[in-house]
Amino acid sequence: MSLLSDVKKYWSLLMADGVYYLFTGLSAAVINKEIYSVLSPRLISLQNIIGWGGGMLLGFMWSKWNKRLLPLMLPFFLMQAAASVLYFVYSEATLNMFIYWVLSMGMYIFFGGISDKIFEGAKAWFFKKSEDRASYDNLIDMTGSISGFAGYFLAMIYVPSLRMAIFFSFIATFTWCLGIIWYTLQHKNELKDEEKA
Repeated sequence: MSLLSDVKKYWSLLMADGVYYLFTGLSAAVINKEIYSVLSPRLISLQNIIGWGGGMLLGFMWSKWNKRLLPLMLPFFLMQAAASVLYFVYSEATLNMFIYWVLSMGMYIFFGGISDKIFEGAKAWFFKKSEDRASYDNLIDMTGSISGFAGYFLAMIYVPSLRMAIFFSFIATFTWCLGIIWYTLQHKNELKDEEKA
């Protein structure tokens, strides 16, 4: 396939990815300034280790659809909750920061995280041929890099408020989810045919 035909085929996913990274980059500076700059680096490391560890395990379980292993996620969620308490008690975080953190974590888990895990697991379903998968990966990486750079660049000109950063996060997350859903609906017949084959 040519570049133009690939773009035409994956336009809904590329558009969703572009909007996601554009608004994520635009709001990242505010998030870092308002939240992470006042926190202990050790607590941030603890939060990331637990969060990424649980996320990787969840991704493995989700992709394998092994429901018998799902109860093993409970300790990770409990550790995440404990880390979150320490995260705010010792960081002297304000109420605005706490509200933003709850909103962003909720959006990530219920929209960003789940949709991303579903799409990662569905790649083998979307792309039966390795060359199609490689073509998509290259396009999505290029789109994300360009739009993310644009978002960071715009953030140097326009610095949004914390409230706007939260709004931008909603836009980014919902757009990514809608892009995945729209692509699936566009190609549902094609995907069913490939699955039967």
